[in-house]
Formats: sequence, structure tokens, C-alpha cells
Amino acid sequence: MIEVLESHSEYQYVSGKQPFAFCWASRRIIMYVKNISSAYFANEDITRAQLPKRSHFDMIKNDKDALFVFLGYDSFNDVFVTWSPEDVKPRINTKANVSFYSRRETQEKAKATSGIAVGYLKDGAKYVAGVLSALPEYLSNIDHYFPSQDKIEDGVDSLCSLVAQKYKCSNSILKAVEEVLNRYPNYSPSEIAEIIRKYL
Repeated sequence: MIEVLESHSEYQYVSGKQPFAFCWASRRIIMYVKNISSAYFANEDITRAQLPKRSHFDMIKNDKDALFVFLGYDSFNDVFVTWSPEDVKPRINTKANVSFYSRRETQEKAKATSGIAVGYLKDGAKYVAGVLSALPEYLSNIDHYFPSQDKIEDGVDSLCSLVAQKYKCSNSILKAVEEVLNRYPNYSPSEIAEIIRKYL
């Protein structure tokens, strides 16, 4: 994994081993890697990586400038899995082990396509899986895969405004909600309907 990063000019090592800090195209990132294993659920497709509680992680949690990237490593498929840095960072040291979930199917898809695959859990949580050679692509486009909540909210509001006008004459709020949910699956239908009603 380190070799893949070191082969790119955007990478500049700063300090540490596990976790380790580096700059990627002038952005400071702290990365921590853990192996992915079965989540031991009835559904064998679900896998997980666990973020342990460590006293020195408090510095990472309180560092407002660094992006914390938690990577799960699937050694069988030789792919990484990662989750929204904005969601992961606040959960640091909240309990002995914080579990982040994925699907084996998505990990296998990333391997089969030799690229990056996006997946969603049943609760709508998003994760990204990719072959190791795609890690630089992910780091360069991390804001695309996991936009900040402010950007998401602006995007949802803007799209709700557009679809409200589109379906205003037919008075079909269900079609409007469905169109927005296709783009933003983490929202509930009731949340989307409430935003759309502002523009009707």
C-alpha cells in the first residue's frame, strides 16, 4: 500500500507508521489501516473493519485540519474499503472497538473491475472499495466520493427545487421524491418530501 502511494508525486510522507500522516497534493491526511474480516452476522456477505480505542487517537480526533482516512484491507481480494472521513472521525475512541461495515460483493466487484466500486448498506451508509492501484485516484477524488454534509444539503435542496417545478403541474410528489432519492439514497422519503413541499 505504501509503495503505491510513494510512486505518486502528490504523496509526501510526514510522520508515523500506524497511523501515519502524509500530504496528498498539499492536503494533510492521517491514515489508519486495519484488516477486514467477517462481521459474523447471519448474512455472510457483511464484512467489517474495527477501529480500536487508543489514547493517542484523541490527538487525531481533535485535529481540525487533518483528514482522517480509515482503510479496511481485504487481503483475499487485495482491495481496500473506506468510509466517509466526516462520519468516521467523530466516532474515534467512542468505545473499545468501533465497527465499520462493508459487503463482500462490493469488494469482489472492485477486484473484478480493477477499479473502484461504491456500495451502500441497508441503513443507507455509503462505503467505497477499490483495488490498491486505485488508492491514488480515490485520494485525489475523496470529496467526490464523500462530499461534506454542507455540500450534500445544498445539493439536495437545489435538486428538490428543480424537481418540484418539474412535477408541479402533475402534482406528483411521489415521482419527485423518487427522483431525488435516486441521487441521494441516504435521505428518507419523508425528509425529501418535506424539502420538496417548500417549493410547491
